Amino acid sequence: MLSVLFQGLKVNYTSQKGICRGRSDSRACNENFPNSHIVLPDKTTVKNSVGKCIRPNVCECKQEGFYSAGSFCNSCSPINNCDLEYCTTKTNQRCRRCEGLVADKSWYRAYIISTDKRLCISNTVYWDGWIDDDSGIAIYELEIFSMKSVGNELMIDKRVFDTKTTLESQQFNLTVPGVYSVILAAVDKAGNIRLARRCLIFDDNSEARKECEEKYQNSPRGSCYCYCTPAFGCYLQHFQVKPGVSLDKGTGLIQGKHQGVHNYDYYIEVNVMNNAKLYSTLTYKVTIDTSPPHVGVVHDGRYDEPEVDYQPDRNLQAHWEGFSDKESGVRYYHYGFSTRCLTAEDFHFEIRNTLDIHESSVTHATWLAPTDGQYYITVVAYNAAIQPSQPVCSDGVVIDSTQP
Repeated sequence: MLSVLFQGLKVNYTSQKGICRGRSDSRACNENFPNSHIVLPDKTTVKNSVGKCIRPNVCECKQEGFYSAGSFCNSCSPINNCDLEYCTTKTNQRCRRCEGLVADKSWYRAYIISTDKRLCISNTVYWDGWIDDDSGIAIYELEIFSMKSVGNELMIDKRVFDTKTTLESQQFNLTVPGVYSVILAAVDKAGNIRLARRCLIFDDNSEARKECEEKYQNSPRGSCYCYCTPAFGCYLQHFQVKPGVSLDKGTGLIQGKHQGVHNYDYYIEVNVMNNAKLYSTLTYKVTIDTSPPHVGVVHDGRYDEPEVDYQPDRNLQAHWEGFSDKESGVRYYHYGFSTRCLTAEDFHFEIRNTLDIHESSVTHATWLAPTDGQYYITVVAYNAAIQPSQPVCSDGVVIDSTQP
């Protein structure tokens, strides 16, 4: 109550601030939504709006998923397959996060938010990096085939989608859960074609997937590898088995034989049976290799040409030979050009990107030197057990582009 005295006249005013829907308590703006569609990242469904009455019949609503509808905080209008919307009016809702989101990156999303954020788009193919320096790319053709099981193999069943586009994305609609083959053809203006293929597993059983993800959320590979089938439901694709050591046969690794021996082959056999009593067997050989590869020789210059010690241009050529590993073979090489011979520590800490280290499966390399000077190439071989050899350095080549 506010009283004001004007020349002997007393006037009383009653403040109406903080009264919404005839109420002045702290819950005046709140509303219950038993069928709420607002889902937080922790999977909690928000069924109650919370706001503050800031002036008569005007609520301030800062809670995500709700907006001020005047005298109360109302829920944003739903968007199909969207867990969390945001809005300021009844009709301008946008999606903050689509359902089925494991991580905001490729292969971990069931839907993608559209550019205008008004839709959650399912079944969209994206591609990039396709270039043609000569005639340019004319068109892309996207084909999608359903797959069927024939024995222990998946075979193409029938084409379910086919379109041509000049864009680098394409929406499509699948209604039947299953495995699909997605084939993209890039055609340049001269008619040359380059193909790329990916397999797609389509599953519309989101509730079963959520249960699977919750069950295996603490598994070693994470819960994002839940695989769902129309008949059985969802299960984890990856298993980690670490048998114990035991003296009893058939109950684990046998005491005294639980450690591998160098240059011996060991076999892991896995039998998998489905609910139809059909089974498959996978036998995997593991060779114990505790020794590093034998080193070879590194040469400056091209194959079948004399060793280079001096040259005028900055385009360096090098090749190497003689690296070997009789147990598991040489898998790949790391090499680096520098003004000095590189050490094992330089290769070990390559992830710091302090040196220009490259990986190669061939035995030759080229490099453009930044300036004149003396340069060396150092090579390290890795076997199939990812054991590195000792670094081997060339005797160096001097670049001198100056005139006498």
